[in-house]
Amino acid sequence: MTDSQTTAASTRVMATTLTGIGKVFDKLLSVTGGLGIAIMLLLSIFIVALTISRYVFRVNIAGLFDLSVYSLIVFPFLTAAYTMKQGQHIAVDVFTIRLPARSHAVLNIGVYAASLVYVFVLGWQSWRWASTLFKQRALTGGVFQMPMGILVLVIVFGCLLLALQLFRVLARNVTTLTQGQASHATARRELVWLPVSLFFVGAIISMLLFTYVNTAAGVTMLAVVILFSGMPVFLALGLIGVIGIYFLLGTGSFLQLPITVYKGMDSFTLTALPLFILGGLIMEESGIAEDMFRFFELWVGRWMASPLIVTIVLGMVFCAISGSSVATTAVVSGVTLPVLLRKGFNKGLATGLVAGATVGTLIPPSIGYVVFGVLTGESVGELFMATILPAMVLFAFYFLYIIILGLFKKKALFENGQVPAEIAVRHVTWKDRLLSFRTAIWGLLTPLIIIGGIYAGLYTPTESAAVLVIYAIVISVFIKRVPWQRIIKGTLKSALSSSMILCIIFSAYVFALVISQLRVAPAMVAWAQASGLTSLGVILLIFVVLLILGCFLESASLKVITLPIFYPLAMAVGVNSLWLGVFYQFLSEIGLLTPPVGLNLFVIEGVTKMPLSTIIKGTMPFLVMMVLTVVIIYFFPQLVTWLPSTMKLK
Repeated sequence: MTDSQTTAASTRVMATTLTGIGKVFDKLLSVTGGLGIAIMLLLSIFIVALTISRYVFRVNIAGLFDLSVYSLIVFPFLTAAYTMKQGQHIAVDVFTIRLPARSHAVLNIGVYAASLVYVFVLGWQSWRWASTLFKQRALTGGVFQMPMGILVLVIVFGCLLLALQLFRVLARNVTTLTQGQASHATARRELVWLPVSLFFVGAIISMLLFTYVNTAAGVTMLAVVILFSGMPVFLALGLIGVIGIYFLLGTGSFLQLPITVYKGMDSFTLTALPLFILGGLIMEESGIAEDMFRFFELWVGRWMASPLIVTIVLGMVFCAISGSSVATTAVVSGVTLPVLLRKGFNKGLATGLVAGATVGTLIPPSIGYVVFGVLTGESVGELFMATILPAMVLFAFYFLYIIILGLFKKKALFENGQVPAEIAVRHVTWKDRLLSFRTAIWGLLTPLIIIGGIYAGLYTPTESAAVLVIYAIVISVFIKRVPWQRIIKGTLKSALSSSMILCIIFSAYVFALVISQLRVAPAMVAWAQASGLTSLGVILLIFVVLLILGCFLESASLKVITLPIFYPLAMAVGVNSLWLGVFYQFLSEIGLLTPPVGLNLFVIEGVTKMPLSTIIKGTMPFLVMMVLTVVIIYFFPQLVTWLPSTMKLK
């Protein structure tokens, strides 16, 4: 055998070996993803069992509360690598996505190699902490005690899986770079090494600025460089935290990382987040939205603008089921837009209306308010109630806008101003209406069960999330007869979404370590007091910053980055905490509708295949109405504070 044949054979053997290892790793990730799904279902069962045992049998089942919290601690670390494999981690790629393939590959190699620093440090320090806990024989608190080191080892295991997946991403980008070598002229035209050079130069300048000029300015520049490099947000926040801690406190303080991450996930309130997402996506798979659309369509009437009114109502009701704007937009746009476009309605108006009517996190249950409550310590139940009246004001504007167009500017409703002689609506009998009610009743009852139960004090928001999951499963399986494959599909989608958000949250606690060491919030408070800044001035400052950042960051990232600074500042000048929560959520929703990273816009684009410019133009009137609602609640804060003051707290 010649040398070339030997080399070729060795290459084939290596390729086969690597392929085999890759398949084994894929199976391992599938197992951990399946464990994540099982954990969420167990969470629901645990919490519903707690609720039933307390109300029906007047006893507390010892240990279920502890098991619920332990489940939440391990969930994001078991699923982080699987979520990355599925490409579900959020990244600010508005600039990097426009790069040529080879330039993008080189930048990704540098970016993901840098992100390994955070994963390595977190895993290494978690191993050190776990070893110490085992030596000390430390146990968790509560009734159901277990060695605390076991839970910390899950963090180590999650970091190991994440590191292996990052190496696969690096290998994939190396392959992209080496396949089909470009000519010298092409490579020069593409400026292959320029983006990654700018990334590292920017990072170095940030660290020099941090060390020799101003620490806060250095961290700010570093955050901008890393976040806009296309690195997943949770890795970016963690890497910024690691670099900041190194320069501020040295490597001896790295042990704070796993301790901070563990404490951040050790929250019973936070368990509501994955459960609300799970319940909403199971309801989505059950066809509830289609049933409710038919119900509203039959009951609203034969008026020319009726389909648009139906769209608003469906969006409003499904918002009260899903808790996620992106999920609500995907469902409602898929159900309503084909109907609206077939009837000849203006494309921009139809898509803008769907975008405005699917502001899912403004109506409880809302994962946005869960995140706000966990980060600030505010009552999630009170936040849920605080947003109801402002949301009703917003939807009243939507109704008024469509009614005015229907009465005075009929041509604006339809594409090219072509008003049809009659909107085709079949003859509807009362029997049809009653039959539609029978199929839609399960979706219509959902907001009453969830929101009504919280308001009446029957259960906490976390317990209501578990009730939603069990209710969704029962309705889907026993009433709607949905195949189990679709239920599993919904749980898988929810696991990916929940993992993405929870990874951002635990990394945000690492980032917050740097913010607290820099004492940015106290400095901002001192500055506001010294300059005589009023509450209006602070609100305007927050408004401008959130409006700008909302163009690039999704809702959870926006909160975790800015709340550690703005929440203490707002409290210092007397802003009501519930009002601030509603204000934050409105600005987060506006961010979902503004380019270049408006996620809801891209969801609608994917459904309709319309130009993004048409969709953006159509959303403008609804963005104006959202801003107008924010102005109204500023002058009438009772719209926010009155309903929480009347609820039966639990």
